[in-house]
Amino acid sequence: MTAVYPTKTRFSCATIILGGLFGWSAAGLAAEATITIDLGKPGAAVNPYIYGQFIEHVGRCIHGGIWAEMLQDRKFLLEPGKSWQSAGPEGADFDVAHDTAGAYCGDHCMAVWVRDAKGGACGIRQGNLGLIQGKEYVGYALLRHAARPAAVTIRLSWGKGKADGQSIVLRNVGASYKKIPFRFRAGAATNEASLSLTLSEPGYLWVGCLSLMPADNVAGMRADTLEHLKTLNSPIYRWPGGNFVSGYNWKDGIGPRDRRPPRWERAWKDVEDNDFGIDEFLAFCREIKTEPLVVVNTGLGSVEEAAEEVEYANRDAKTRWGSRRAQNGHAETYGVVWWGAGNEMYGGWQLGHVPAERYAIRHNAFVRTMKAVDPKIKIVAVGTPGKWNNMVVPRCADHTDLLSGHHFTQRRLRVPFSAADVKKYEDNFLDYSGQVAKGVRRIIDDLRSRQGKGNAAVDRLKLSIDEWAIIRAWKPDPDGPGVGIYEVYY
Repeated sequence: MTAVYPTKTRFSCATIILGGLFGWSAAGLAAEATITIDLGKPGAAVNPYIYGQFIEHVGRCIHGGIWAEMLQDRKFLLEPGKSWQSAGPEGADFDVAHDTAGAYCGDHCMAVWVRDAKGGACGIRQGNLGLIQGKEYVGYALLRHAARPAAVTIRLSWGKGKADGQSIVLRNVGASYKKIPFRFRAGAATNEASLSLTLSEPGYLWVGCLSLMPADNVAGMRADTLEHLKTLNSPIYRWPGGNFVSGYNWKDGIGPRDRRPPRWERAWKDVEDNDFGIDEFLAFCREIKTEPLVVVNTGLGSVEEAAEEVEYANRDAKTRWGSRRAQNGHAETYGVVWWGAGNEMYGGWQLGHVPAERYAIRHNAFVRTMKAVDPKIKIVAVGTPGKWNNMVVPRCADHTDLLSGHHFTQRRLRVPFSAADVKKYEDNFLDYSGQVAKGVRRIIDDLRSRQGKGNAAVDRLKLSIDEWAIIRAWKPDPDGPGVGIYEVYY
């Protein structure tokens, strides 16, 4: 049966998608069209994983996006004056500095040494926090005072006046670390709020770490973000990379969150508090009812680390790392099926970048060791059209289920936000929006050109297009902290 649907609506696929995103009409972009559907010739079934998602620790994807923590560098990796500022009245005699003597997580803590507060309050402060009026925010401070019990004030400010904020006194801060909770209700909406922690009397205070989240967080995740992601109904999420994974040690992200060491993240040049690790990612997947694809570090990581990660996720509590998972509160195995063996190892930007021939050898070693732990897992190999695939595909096909392909198109013109913009940029807009399809087609054609030549392992390979986007701008920040700034339209 053939159904014919004449229409006077003028559009293209690209204008349907972007018109919906940016709120302009697509009318006038193409000629009148007729759609013919032959119901007697059904095509292949659509793969249930066709609309997967990719997340990594960059910008506000995880921190401030999925993860609800509002404070930057909450474990004080960076010296005072970067993420955290010293705060005190003019003329006060006090110091704020890193101190190894009171280290709680990592190599040091933040120390506040007040000698003379001059009748004011001295300590640390972080600004540029976003608040919603009437919303509640919860947090805690891990504190230790080097001498007698002391009173410490924590304040959430949404303005410059004394009445434009709420202060809570945390009493009896003693000689051992104590976790002290607090709760605020925002009196105004602002993106310029601040949190401060101060002493008003002489003393020596060690601050192990601080936390501040919306009170409606779901196991540390933003409730509003989760609700939006649930509407996507995406079948699979890839994590943690992305370029991030090639410098990531998954063991930094397990165990009590406040004890996990902060690290300087080398791919995107930012602080990584390690609050969102494999247990949190898998809890996220359960919450939004999606399947995980975990990528292992084949850049600066080792074969053993990857195998241990599989054991942590998929083996029972009788094994070394299964036992560690159970100790961390997760007695049942996760049963993660999909595992990626690295990310974009063909690129000079990638930490641990190696030539294709070396990657092929290493890939097979990684997979053999990982499958010795769990033979049921499925593997995604790093692929890219051309010389890389010439080397990797025939050598790794026996140790691969899917071959990854990434495509990014840089858009050099402005996105149309109005009907006038559509007319002005019509030709170039349709051209660059079509570059995504062309890029993906290039990945597909490359793999198909290698199949049907007598190699059964190559013939059964399928593709995982697990990163693609139209990039508007790229502005790397060489000085840090802070990641390179870019805008992406998926």
